[in-house]
Amino acid sequence: MRRAGGVLLCLILASTLMGFRSLDVKEIRKEVRQELARIKEMTPGAKQRKEWLEGRKKAVTALEDAFVSGARRYAPKLWQESLSMLDLADSYASKREFLKASYLASKVAETAGAAGEEAMKRLQSLKERYRQGIDRLYVLLRRRVAALPEGERNSVEILRLRLGIKDLENALDLEQFQQVREGIQEMNRRLSPGQGR
Repeated sequence: MRRAGGVLLCLILASTLMGFRSLDVKEIRKEVRQELARIKEMTPGAKQRKEWLEGRKKAVTALEDAFVSGARRYAPKLWQESLSMLDLADSYASKREFLKASYLASKVAETAGAAGEEAMKRLQSLKERYRQGIDRLYVLLRRRVAALPEGERNSVEILRLRLGIKDLENALDLEQFQQVREGIQEMNRRLSPGQGR
């Protein structure tokens, strides 16, 4: 505060020495505010707050990336842990405990990143498992077609089975896993020996 008073005094003195030019109060206020803001930025609390805000921004970005990766659904434990830590960090920041808040923000970013990675692995695993199921359906279909007489190999029923399997591939591409799981079960029943509609 003493420094701000000194700045104001210097401004008045400088304007006085420059020929008693009239003082623009708005200009003086603007200069004083700029100087006070610069002084405030140099205080430890302001630096810590700035670090906290930067850390929080990184944490929120990591959470958004994890959400897009499907962490909420495929890594719910890590996802929830990340959200809880962010809430706690916000709580510390509201109490002006910026060091604790910054530390937690960095942990949120780490945990959200791990949640995103776990979700991607689980998603890839599901896709591979269902892809194998669809491949088995094609094998069953080929066996069934091979057992049919030449004239029945392009029957309406066989075409429906092919389209059904193709629909499952499309559902898998759209990550509609429940539909794929149920569809594979249904197609297995239809393609099993002695079965069919």
